Amino acid sequence: MTLTGDALTLGRMAQKHAQKLPDGWRPIDSIATRVKLVRDRLGVSQREFALLTGLTYGEVQSLENGAAARHEVDKVAKIAKATGVDREWLLWGGPLVSLTTGGKSVDSPGPMLMAA
Repeated sequence: MTLTGDALTLGRMAQKHAQKLPDGWRPIDSIATRVKLVRDRLGVSQREFALLTGLTYGEVQSLENGAAARHEVDKVAKIAKATGVDREWLLWGGPLVSLTTGGKSVDSPGPMLMAA
């Protein structure tokens, strides 16, 4: 299988941007980033996440894009209830914690969920 021009360009862009991440990189700590981390960890699309949480597709997109969201606290509460992720962490951030580490903080920027 050969890459078409668009696919080849996208592949080069991904390589270029991946090479720019410094050692120890961590994502920006924002609601948008935390919502995306949760969705990525669940392995679902934005549409599937919307169905799971009771939000609209547009609301999920807006949250992940960091757009000023109306009733953001209510939306975060729906996400927390549907996914079991800590509501306070979604709203305010904090250390990334995984159930697999026994609730201890870890130094990994990977998408990990907090213990509920």
